[in-house]
Amino acid sequence: MLRIGSYILLFYLAFRLSKHSFEFEKVSGLELVVLPLYSTLMFFITMMLSLNLRVTIV
Repeated sequence: MLRIGSYILLFYLAFRLSKHSFEFEKVSGLELVVLPLYSTLMFFITMMLSLNLRVTIV
């Protein structure tokens, strides 16, 4: 249960951080949601790939 909560917290923080970077740009409401979601998704894919690569190397 703690592991799921930590993933949810990590997802929330990554989304907030990426949303903050687009806050001062002149973007539409849809872009303000889609761009942070895309950035967050790419963050998690990169994190999982690097974790799998580390496990494979060891």
